[in-house]
Formats: sequence, structure tokens, C-alpha cells
Amino acid sequence: MRGLMFARDFGGHDGIFFSWRNSVHNCFVRFPIDLIFITKDGVVVKVVRMFRPWRFSWIYFRARHVIELPAGVVPDSVIEGDRLAITS
Repeated sequence: MRGLMFARDFGGHDGIFFSWRNSVHNCFVRFPIDLIFITKDGVVVKVVRMFRPWRFSWIYFRARHVIELPAGVVPDSVIEGDRLAITS
């Protein structure tokens, strides 16, 4: 549940995938991040770019997961309605 709180950066990881989340906060996170909210089937519900520290996202009721990524890495071509394939 800690996620990026108190971290200085992503620690060498590409991003973080959180299951069963439809909102997030950026309290105690020291840097902006990009967020992608997706349904259980991987359909993009909302893309939030440059989500700044000390903010709370809206609740996206259709979303079941959220992907947190370094700020600026989500291309402008990723939009609502796209389907993402998640691989490890």
C-alpha cells in the first residue's frame, strides 16, 4: 500500500501496477507521475499526466487497476478506450 510514498524516484522500476484501485493520492510522493486507470479487461478509463505531489485523483468507478509511471513516459497516443496488454 505504500507505493511511491517517501521514495526519491522509481528505484529503477519501469512502473507500478496496483490491482483493485480506482483512485490514488500523491501524498508524501516527492515528484510528479503519470497514471493510467484501466478496467479489469485492460481498457483505458483515464490517463492522468504529470500528477503532482499532494493531490488526490478523482474516483473512476469503471477502473479496477491503476498503473503508476514516471512523469512524461505515457505517449500522447494513449487515450481513453485503448486496450493495454499487460506483460511481466
